[in-house]
Amino acid sequence: MNLPGPAPVGSERQPALTPIRTLIYTVAYDERGKNAQALMARILTASLHRCGYCGDIAVFHNQRHALFEHGRRGLTEIRISARDLPREPWRRTPHRLKFTVRQLLDFSFYDWVLFLDADCLALRDPTPLLKGKETILFQTEPAMPIQWQQFNGYLTQSEMRSLKIDGVNSGSLAVSGNCFGAVMEEWDRIDQTMPARGD
Repeated sequence: MNLPGPAPVGSERQPALTPIRTLIYTVAYDERGKNAQALMARILTASLHRCGYCGDIAVFHNQRHALFEHGRRGLTEIRISARDLPREPWRRTPHRLKFTVRQLLDFSFYDWVLFLDADCLALRDPTPLLKGKETILFQTEPAMPIQWQQFNGYLTQSEMRSLKIDGVNSGSLAVSGNCFGAVMEEWDRIDQTMPARGD
């Protein structure tokens, strides 16, 4: 028996019942004629099920056909077409989809929403990590200071001198459900501003 996945915008369908209502989503956006990201998303989804994750999963992709021939428990596939996307260089599209997909799915049912890059692999159920009163949970890059080029685009000169923390990995990010829309909207706004340094 296949349990329903997360509800598209406008639907009244309820998510799978779990102790806390969680959604994990990933983006698999491939160049035309290729499917590397889609294959990685399949592996990620399978690994989540194999490690005992019981929440919902959403996979946003641009393949012509479904990634899974048969339905999976709590899984929803959402196909993205060029019409859904802003006009911008292709190389920025996968990055921006992390936060622009908030417009394509109703996330309001969930206590926690976790984004994972498609090339992630689940070794254990991540649900026990999604707790506490924090709004955002993230993973830092050990021994990679936030002043390094891949992290420092929006830091002020004062922050460049004073911060003593590692850079943040944007490939895994959990946001409490009641704040998800606002956090992603702010990320989108910041991303459209000119960075202080780099490209």
